[in-house]
Amino acid sequence: MAIPRAPSEDGQMVFKRGPWQSIQWEWVVYSRLQRLGRSPEICERLLDYGPDSTEHGLVLRYVGVFEELFTDKVPSVKQQQLPFSLTAWAAVRLITTMKYMHASRVLHCDIHPGNIGFPLCHNLQELLSALCQDTEEVYPTFIDFEWARMQGWHPLLPLQRQAATWTYQSDRAVRDEPYCAADDFESLAYSLIAFRLLAAPPWHEDSYDAYYPPSEDRDTFLATRASRLRDLRTKREVEEELLDMVDYARSLQPGDPIDYAQWVGRLSKFAADVRSDVSTLV
Repeated sequence: MAIPRAPSEDGQMVFKRGPWQSIQWEWVVYSRLQRLGRSPEICERLLDYGPDSTEHGLVLRYVGVFEELFTDKVPSVKQQQLPFSLTAWAAVRLITTMKYMHASRVLHCDIHPGNIGFPLCHNLQELLSALCQDTEEVYPTFIDFEWARMQGWHPLLPLQRQAATWTYQSDRAVRDEPYCAADDFESLAYSLIAFRLLAAPPWHEDSYDAYYPPSEDRDTFLATRASRLRDLRTKREVEEELLDMVDYARSLQPGDPIDYAQWVGRLSKFAADVRSDVSTLV
């Protein structure tokens, strides 16, 4: 389970406290990515609660995650009014960030709408308003690196992280196969579909409790997700670019290079109009 975060009174910062080994590891990963310029400055400080405490803490900039945007919709902004350029714009920036993250030998290993967001954007209206002013100042990013691996290593391995559901896990992760960069990419694709829908994807209700799943449930869930993805394509409820991104990620084998540039290029043509598109919604 993810370690909970507590916001500051002004809503600008978040304090995260937990077991020292997990918190220290997350601090190391954040520090590496931020030092190399691979991530916005999210993690500001490591807190030590003294020699008698088994916990440490992190001081983090507030990030309004995708998941919060689903439940905090602006009444004047209907779901069907949100332009695809907004999702494409976020996708381009996140894929670019992922490229640099993977080049730094970091795998996130826990990508879902609760771990992707926009710094200092507390709701959808703030995000749209910020985009109208300057798209260069709003940068979607990944957060919560407590289960990330650097060069394939994590201090709690060989213990395996167990997600609450399979909704955003890659097919390989659901099957408990060795994790690789393509699994991050597939999880990002599912998260972008959720962002496009401003809701959990349609296979979420079929996602089993993944702590102690019977082995046969894995195949059932994967077949159900594949069916729901086909439905999205047939009914044209989600743009084919996002569905093709899922297919591409699922086609990759461990060790295959990811063609980040292909997807940045393909989505950039839709992202170009994001500022003018969202200005009509504010």
